[in-house]
Amino acid sequence: MGTCSSIRSLTISLEKENLTYFTDEIICGTICWNTNGDKIRNQQILLKLIGEIGFTKNTFQQLEYHHEQFYSIPYPIIKPTDNSSFQGIYSWSFQFPLLNHLPPTLSKPEFYPHVKYYLYASIQQSHEKHTKFINVYPRIVLTDNCEYLSSKIFASYNEIGIILKCTMNRLGFVPGDLIEFMLDIDNPNEFSIEFIDLFIFQFYEIYSNKSRNMIFHTTLPNIQYLQSKLIADAFSIPIPAIQLPPSTQFHGGIQTVFTVKQSYQLKFIMKIQNYSSDLQLDIPIVIATQIEPCSVEPKSTTISIVPSAPTLEQILLNDDDDDNDFIH
Repeated sequence: MGTCSSIRSLTISLEKENLTYFTDEIICGTICWNTNGDKIRNQQILLKLIGEIGFTKNTFQQLEYHHEQFYSIPYPIIKPTDNSSFQGIYSWSFQFPLLNHLPPTLSKPEFYPHVKYYLYASIQQSHEKHTKFINVYPRIVLTDNCEYLSSKIFASYNEIGIILKCTMNRLGFVPGDLIEFMLDIDNPNEFSIEFIDLFIFQFYEIYSNKSRNMIFHTTLPNIQYLQSKLIADAFSIPIPAIQLPPSTQFHGGIQTVFTVKQSYQLKFIMKIQNYSSDLQLDIPIVIATQIEPCSVEPKSTTISIVPSAPTLEQILLNDDDDDNDFIH
């Protein structure tokens, strides 16, 4: 038991300031209770770590919002006894070890679909409670998934004979990393290539709810209104140095089994002058949490399947959303 100062009657404080945890870490913190001068008897304080999904369903043309817990760990702070009484300011430390196999935090709690984690403290027979949201990510190390560190070629074509080929230096990255690739354009009829836009998209699916977010967009330099038969150029594009959930898939639950899929994709869109249809090329990529293991060698999640995508030999476009999924 210790002391802590707080305006609220019941508060949760954590040791980490950024509130982001990997699934091999331990959540450490303190719960504080201020009775505000009152003498209180026979109370129970309970702390829980909860993982929850939020999704929507259309029922009779009405959108319904659903929440299901898939992870719930209780931590009793105080168990009531016949003679227990409290008056003043109290604090108790706690620890929650995380399981290794958990889905990443996805989206914000007010948006649907989402995956959220939070600590919930409550006092029995009282309206006092406190909720603190945290981010939880599985640890994915690129060097544990070497198949994403080698080069690969992808291609697409259209009916007017233009072939867009992209040679990726690798398919695995971390936030803030550089995407390095070579573009080769076969333009036998010398159409005018106005420009090529590059997007990074995040895809995730929770309980059949699908979502797509644009992470990054740029127009490639040096390819603007070119009419050459053969065009080739190398590029180095930075991934935003922001917090990104890693590519992964989760399958589990407490009462209902559900699946969470999280993946990323590069999309090239070529605009051709005086031609109504754009030429598109989609390339699946992996976003990991780190390049190499930490010195303590934490457990990491291995991604074992690269989604199928058009290679130069196939020159096929695959629009099946399921092919964008990465699984353990």
